[in-house]
Amino acid sequence: MGESRDGIAGVAGWKQFLATKRTLLARYDDARTKAEARPVQTGHGLVAEALIREWLNGFLPRRFRACAGYLVSQSLEHIHTGEVPKLPHYDVIIYDELNAPVLWIDENPEVRDGENSRAIPVEFVHGVLEVKSSLDRTTARQAMEKLLEIQQFANGIDPPGEPYPTHFPLNFCCGTIFMELRRENAHQKNILELLIPDCLLRGYMGGAVLRGDGLPVEATGRIDLCANSDGEQIEIFNGSLLAGGVFGGAKQWLDDKSVQAFLSWTLHNFSAFAFDLLAMMQGTRRWGLSSFHGFAFQKKFAKGHEGE
Repeated sequence: MGESRDGIAGVAGWKQFLATKRTLLARYDDARTKAEARPVQTGHGLVAEALIREWLNGFLPRRFRACAGYLVSQSLEHIHTGEVPKLPHYDVIIYDELNAPVLWIDENPEVRDGENSRAIPVEFVHGVLEVKSSLDRTTARQAMEKLLEIQQFANGIDPPGEPYPTHFPLNFCCGTIFMELRRENAHQKNILELLIPDCLLRGYMGGAVLRGDGLPVEATGRIDLCANSDGEQIEIFNGSLLAGGVFGGAKQWLDDKSVQAFLSWTLHNFSAFAFDLLAMMQGTRRWGLSSFHGFAFQKKFAKGHEGE
């Protein structure tokens, strides 16, 4: 175990892992401050996406690469209509860089080298993430609507040896990342319901919120889905999404199954989300923690509390 600091302990490297998150947030805050001086404040949102891609490219094994870009399928359905399909564009596409061809790269001189959008065949895409600056009803709805656009590539699995695959590989996952949850939005209980797909979305792993107003900077929010086979709903809401573990909203996927979203704040959620993402793409995800690397804990978080 790593040495304790202010009541926090963990395995070797937990401080360094959380230091990465603090750096991400510091750079995001700097971009947000600069954006406040502009007539249209969109720059910090683009910076958030770029920061997450940069973090992933430093964390993930060399096999995977994170980029912004387009999902391209070799489905021929559009030929019968004569219409050119509109290609969906995503903030973060994680693909098999060792095996995937890059169909084209958008050349934009205003974008930093390596950040230009790439067109990737869907059969080589192992992960799709939507990144938003702040978690609220609007951004939650936008993120889920965007993810549901990939249903066409996720609603089936190509048979082994298929020469012309048109779907994501078996080990595919998708989710959301929000940079922060501000106190003024923390009482909007139905935010969590908006982060539940209307139907089963293969590989959906919920999301992460990197910071909550008033909570220790080490705390990360984790959004998970919980299915209740008896259709009953669990109600735990203490008036704020910043308070401990919160169940919010519910949707019916099947006649006998109710699906709810659960938001928790812990010190190990940042590493847990990162290693769950990796495990899902590698096909090694199991129940519980995917890895103890970067794991940290603090006793008071087990009881649940709102940020001071």
